Amino acid sequence: MARLAVRVDDLASRLGFAVEDWEEEGLGPARGAAIALPSGRVFQLQELAHLVEHFGAPGPDVLMDATDVAAIGIPALCSEVLDALRLTPESVVWLQKSEAAAEAADCARWARTYLAEMARSAVEVDGWRKGLCR
Repeated sequence: MARLAVRVDDLASRLGFAVEDWEEEGLGPARGAAIALPSGRVFQLQELAHLVEHFGAPGPDVLMDATDVAAIGIPALCSEVLDALRLTPESVVWLQKSEAAAEAADCARWARTYLAEMARSAVEVDGWRKGLCR
């Protein structure tokens, strides 16, 4: 959703959250944290070593759930994240275009349909197994 100009370690030391290290498949080493907002929504800070070392990324990307992006919109979510991190809008070096909220809505709709279909299939298989084992 956005890229910040403040490194994840600097944010962690100012705000007191733990930074995790992991390997992001296909992208290499990453650092960051998942942080709950006062609203209950959760965002992830993800700082990829490759982007920092080879492209000069100044800080982490902010990742949000597609359903939140679709429901609330990018500007409002960005404002909520900045408030939680005690940052100003000048701390954002890149922000996803607002039109991406429609794409997020499509993605969330597809995920809900897919999960509902998987749940329905699991119930059918479970019923079939019970009928077969009588």
